[in-house]
Amino acid sequence: MPKDTAFRDERVTLAHGGGGKAMRELIESVFASAFGPPGMEDQARLSSAALQLPGARLAFTTDSFVVDPVEFPGGDIGKIAVCGTVNDLAVGGAQPLWLSAAFIIEEGTEIALLRRIVASMAEEAAKAGVRIVTGDTKVVGRGSADKVFVTTSGVGAIPPGRELAAERIRPGDVAIVNGVLGDHAELESGGGAGAAPRRPGACCARSGAGSGGNRPAAPASGGVRRKCRARTVAKPSRRGYIRPQTGKRLSGRHVMRIAVLGGDGFVGWPTVLHLSEAGHDVHIIDNLSRRWIDTELGVQSLTPMDSVQERCRIWHEVTGRRIHFHLIDVAKDYEIFKAWLTDNKPDAIIHFAEQRAAPYSMKTDRHKVYTVNNNVNATHNVLAAMVETGVDAHLVHLGTMGVYGYSTIGAAIPEGYLPVDIAKLDGEKVEQEILYPTRPGSVYHMTKSLDQILFQFYAQNDGLRITDLHQGIVWGTHTDQTRRHDQLINRFDYDGDYGTVLNRFLIQAAIGYPLTVHGTGGQTRAFIHVQDSVRCIELALGDAPERGDRVKIFNQMTETHRVRDLAEMISKMTGAKVAYLPNPRKEAAENDLIVKNDQFLALGLDPITLAEGLLEEVVDVAKKFAHRVDRSRVPAVSGWTKELGARVDRDPEGKALREVG
Repeated sequence: MPKDTAFRDERVTLAHGGGGKAMRELIESVFASAFGPPGMEDQARLSSAALQLPGARLAFTTDSFVVDPVEFPGGDIGKIAVCGTVNDLAVGGAQPLWLSAAFIIEEGTEIALLRRIVASMAEEAAKAGVRIVTGDTKVVGRGSADKVFVTTSGVGAIPPGRELAAERIRPGDVAIVNGVLGDHAELESGGGAGAAPRRPGACCARSGAGSGGNRPAAPASGGVRRKCRARTVAKPSRRGYIRPQTGKRLSGRHVMRIAVLGGDGFVGWPTVLHLSEAGHDVHIIDNLSRRWIDTELGVQSLTPMDSVQERCRIWHEVTGRRIHFHLIDVAKDYEIFKAWLTDNKPDAIIHFAEQRAAPYSMKTDRHKVYTVNNNVNATHNVLAAMVETGVDAHLVHLGTMGVYGYSTIGAAIPEGYLPVDIAKLDGEKVEQEILYPTRPGSVYHMTKSLDQILFQFYAQNDGLRITDLHQGIVWGTHTDQTRRHDQLINRFDYDGDYGTVLNRFLIQAAIGYPLTVHGTGGQTRAFIHVQDSVRCIELALGDAPERGDRVKIFNQMTETHRVRDLAEMISKMTGAKVAYLPNPRKEAAENDLIVKNDQFLALGLDPITLAEGLLEEVVDVAKKFAHRVDRSRVPAVSGWTKELGARVDRDPEGKALREVG
């Protein structure tokens, strides 16, 4: 759900500090949405097992932050608060584990400002690998505070035998700092608890935790003390990205800094893990809107999902590799995203940050407007920001096979471009290649068609390097990386709006629900397993166009099937019944689909096909989590028109019928 529909207040009022409904809405909308789940509790209950160091000592620190202005180039009060407390623990030799955060908020403070500060704190905490586990809010009258004051406390573990303290410094010791010496007041003679730095540092004290170079230029008041520890920062090279730990390329491959927009989603998350395991420096940029939409629809992923911060922490725990999370709405926060590009200069940007469900885009006029605003604005903001910042990143966009439409002519659909003969005035024919004509079947598919036009313009006008992947329907659950830990499991959508057809059949079979085929089932669709999907994205990254090249287009699919054939195959495998229902979509009852995918095959893709063993694996996952299914959310009820919506069967199981007699 878009944030402005979940919480409509524009400014903080005294009611938000009164302990009632307004306060609860403020906490849930602004704080819990950024920090959880597992998120903030009134009283955090922390497991001693997290220390993992026999004989370790606990370190505890607290600090208050009063900064004017609360936002400044390179950071804000929230970033300083998290980084300051993490650094206070780290310079004392502790491994930072948990933080608390308390906020004193002035009446009249903009909710949007508060969101940005909280998002900044969540981002920095994720970078540093710590959790914000508890907190408090207080609202004071106008003039009693300066917008926002923040107090953070931190708990860490000091390994046995580690002793770090200023009094242990001896002549000849070497101090390693980031930035310039003037940024670090405590290097000056007599620096003590009340010393104020010339510029408050904003670096998290974890090696490789951030992108580097961000030092706010605003003064701090209230005796705010900064301690910054040196960190290793990878440097971009002309031929790729050097991993900071070694300064070498991995196995002869170029290691890149990659921004994955929408990296918390169905295809985004396994892509993030796949690229991280390959050694790339991966940054997730996401506004978590897909999680809000779950709340709007009253449904949840079949598989239990932790917060993105917790997922990143587990991945680091399992692999030692760090994934960075940035809470940014690319469709709305243009300046914030542009600043992120300037600071981080990624080598590649993978663009998943669009509302991806055709049925959701057709539910109501509000959903149509949201889908267009979100998807088209996100794509254009990315392109405009790349041009404005001069970041020469390779943009890889996840499109859809649906832009082609579904015809019955029997000709193979080429990869993006169609050769045509054009007759001149003298009758001579000239051959040209044009974009394959689009015939979108929903508002969602229409936005993907508009994306194509935006890509063509920015490639020819500004020389942006762009690859557009026209993907088929994704099926499957696991990838090699999501199998590494239970908490890394991918989301699995089964509802009528977001569940893909094959996954829906498999969950229906697992819970004894009829396999719902809409219309005749003669619709032919392209499919690809989620493992192949992430592999294709990696292959596309390695085959980037040059500046000035036209947009490179791949058909990202591995096989085609008729819907009714899939249903019959699953029925034979599981014994499930097939139910033919009225079709809520406005589409041809039958269609052919022949698709060329020569480019990925030439790059070495070895496709995973609909082998029965893999289908059984998905059924096993569905059975394991069947208790999480809300059967009322299984039917597809979003009609393409009001007339079609009126004919939708909302009760495929027939439970609403009662025998009378």
